[in-house]
Amino acid sequence: MVAPGLRDQLVGLTPDQAGVVFFLVYMMAPLFLIVPLMVSNVIAADSFVGERERKTLEALLYTPTTDGELLAGKILSALVPAVVVSLVGYLIYTVTADLAAAQIIGRALFPNPLWNVLVLWVAPAAAGLGLTSMMLVSVRAKTFQDAYQTGSLVVLPIV
Repeated sequence: MVAPGLRDQLVGLTPDQAGVVFFLVYMMAPLFLIVPLMVSNVIAADSFVGERERKTLEALLYTPTTDGELLAGKILSALVPAVVVSLVGYLIYTVTADLAAAQIIGRALFPNPLWNVLVLWVAPAAAGLGLTSMMLVSVRAKTFQDAYQTGSLVVLPIV
């Protein structure tokens, strides 16, 4: 049984062309979500645990910022780069996938509604998931490496 959206994209294509569409549009989508998840994980691990490990957190606590402002800054410093990296990655993927698909299929595959939702809604949510998991892990982790390795377990359901 084939989903209606996929069936519409595969109408009139040879089996080889259908395989290209399936791979470029549907198989790469979950793999794309690993990027914002891991970027936010690495930055959050360094921001939360790395500062404690390097003993630079005390200097931040003496600044005239509130705890909420400090937390918001740490959250945004992990979330914004993850979203930007995923948007830039999407643009690069769109160009290369369309160039490859145009040679085989004769038409461009991107942008399409599935990937628009994926990039604009799901990728930032995945980055937020990585950030949230790293905040929870950072409470117990002693080193950056420990936090990063434990927090990276969030990737397993995507893979």
